[in-house]
Amino acid sequence: MESVSRFNRIEKLDGASNWAQWRFQVTNLLRIQVFDGRSALGVITGEVVPPDAGSSNNVVAAYNAEMVKFDQFDAVAVTILTTAMNKDMCAMVMMHKSAKDIWNKLLSIFEQKSGQRLDLLICHLFNYRKDPSDTIAQHVAKLESLWMELCQKVFTTEHVQPPLSFLLNRILHTLPNDYFEFKSVWESRPYEQRTVKALTEELCLLEQRLKQRDGDVTGAISTNVALVTK
Repeated sequence: MESVSRFNRIEKLDGASNWAQWRFQVTNLLRIQVFDGRSALGVITGEVVPPDAGSSNNVVAAYNAEMVKFDQFDAVAVTILTTAMNKDMCAMVMMHKSAKDIWNKLLSIFEQKSGQRLDLLICHLFNYRKDPSDTIAQHVAKLESLWMELCQKVFTTEHVQPPLSFLLNRILHTLPNDYFEFKSVWESRPYEQRTVKALTEELCLLEQRLKQRDGDVTGAISTNVALVTK
């Protein structure tokens, strides 16, 4: 089984703000904890369950051996889950003993009923604003992650797939003013060429050009100031 020390690299769960990222990181960490051909992720999904007890001595001995294995699995999962939480979050789940119960508690807190969650995701997507400290690649990745979860919820509740143009629209309309002219250039492209990959590549290229432009302007201003002060 892989060392669980990797959970030190995971940002601690502190609430709804980082739940989606935390869930992604923790489930993948559980996935690589493999023992006896099974992963610890199965403990929280219900795929790995405690063994059934028997009556004969041989069956009881086998049951005890399997129970030891399950307890080890469960302990690994509990350790990963609870160590990757802040103190307040840990206090909310510490009354639960098994990893599955802890996971179900977290789901009840952060994964609302499908309809409620869908409404929340829609509002989040259409009210999203770019963090000034994010690069274009980071900004697109955040929107794409939100979009993927939204698509899953829409398909689950309504059995339809939202058009990709919704995501492309949100990417374009959450950009700084420096990218305003790019929108008309993008909209002139053939519809079949409008993909997230193509849009991201062009925006990243434009981002580099804007940085070079701003660097040249800053350098020129610094030079002029230096000349004036001499």
